[in-house]
Amino acid sequence: MSTEIEALKQEERNFRQAGDAAGLAECLGKQAAALMGDGNHDEALLKLKEQEKVCRRSGDERGLSVSLGNQAVISNTKGDFDAALTALAESERLCRGSNSYELPRCLAYKGVVLRKKGETLPALQAFREATGLFAELGAADEVVKSLINSAMIVADDLGKPQDGIIFAEEAHRIACQTNSYMAPRTESSLAYIRSLMA
Repeated sequence: MSTEIEALKQEERNFRQAGDAAGLAECLGKQAAALMGDGNHDEALLKLKEQEKVCRRSGDERGLSVSLGNQAVISNTKGDFDAALTALAESERLCRGSNSYELPRCLAYKGVVLRKKGETLPALQAFREATGLFAELGAADEVVKSLINSAMIVADDLGKPQDGIIFAEEAHRIACQTNSYMAPRTESSLAYIRSLMA
């Protein structure tokens, strides 16, 4: 066990004794992150399940949404796409109506999982909604990422590179206008889709 996790476990005991639900939930999340960093996904998932229970009891909807999102990441990593989508569905429900990054992030990750599961059209729908929400928030880098994902789904999965390149060109335009670090990726996506059209 790492020194960091040992220290966090002591913090957890202190928060439990003090009855500090917010502190406990945050501490459990930090432990999960540390365990994930060590590649210990099973233990990390257990900590996130504990965090979920604490957030549900205290009525902390934002903390619950974040915990569910992190559970989805682990489930996706383990190839359990159904568990990931179940967690994301509740996280999405909790985020609806919130003017924050949480909802489009949730939708974008939902798109990733759906695509890996082979559910192409729902994945595209998730990325398209995420793109619009990121645009409203002025998050140019995230808009570019979502557009690239849409481009690859249309060009690769749906076999329509002539349509997919429209998304890729828009991503490249935004990346260049905003001096985004994503610009090289948009260039490689464009080159790839053009090769499909050759």
